[in-house]
Amino acid sequence: MSDDMTSRVDVVVIGRTSDVRAVAEELAASQTVVFVTDRHDQARAAERAGVSTHRTTFETGLGREGVAAEAALVATEEDAVNLLLTQHLRVRGDVDTVITRINDETRRVAFDDVATETLTPAETDVRTVRDTLEAS
Repeated sequence: MSDDMTSRVDVVVIGRTSDVRAVAEELAASQTVVFVTDRHDQARAAERAGVSTHRTTFETGLGREGVAAEAALVATEEDAVNLLLTQHLRVRGDVDTVITRINDETRRVAFDDVATETLTPAETDVRTVRDTLEAS
C-alpha cells in the first residue's frame, strides 16, 4: 500500500467497486496509477494485481494531503461523495484533469464548475475513460 499521495502520478482512480478497480488495473498496464478506495477488499485485489493503492475514508475527502496527478477519475456510486472528492482534488490537489462519474443526470449542474469531464455509470469503462483521458 502506498501512503504517499503527493508523489505525482499519471492517473488517480478513486472508487469502491470492482468495475472501477478494473479500470485502474487496465490503466496501470501503460501508466503510473494509484487506486484510492475506502474498501479493504478492493484495495487488496488491486494490490494483488500490482496496482499501487491508498486507503482512506471518503466522507472527509481524501485527508489532509494533496493529490498530484495528470488526471483523476472519481467514480463512486454516490454523487455527493463524487462531488466532495472532485472539489477536494480541485482545491487541495495538483490535478490537471478531473473526470467524474455522475450517477443521477439531474445532478449534472452541481458538477459543471468543478469537473473537467463527466461520465455516466455506463461510460465508466476502460475504453471510454482512456479515450476521455487522451482527449483532455
